[in-house]
Amino acid sequence: MFPIEKLQTLPYFDCKTIKRSVRCWDKAASASKSAAYTAGVLMHMLQDGNFVIEHVIRGQWSVLEREQKIKFWAEQDRNHIKVVMRLGWSRSRVLAAKRAPRRPSGC
Repeated sequence: MFPIEKLQTLPYFDCKTIKRSVRCWDKAASASKSAAYTAGVLMHMLQDGNFVIEHVIRGQWSVLEREQKIKFWAEQDRNHIKVVMRLGWSRSRVLAAKRAPRRPSGC
């Protein structure tokens, strides 16, 4: 967990300072309004050791719609990070992870 009081909103960050990136998913399995949310977060570790949350998506989707959203974002992310699928019984079942390859000069 992050200490919320330490989070800051940045107007921008230099994408050339990214050391590693990860998109992690916490999957729920229902479109019901009373169901838990599925959430996906794209985070970067910067060369100075700080972290940036670049993108968050969440929703209450059916299993099919949820998997379509995960696939869509994996395809969007694949230009920047290696996509890895992790299977198991933990709540965070899908990881897009590891080391960000060198980005083009325009990021």
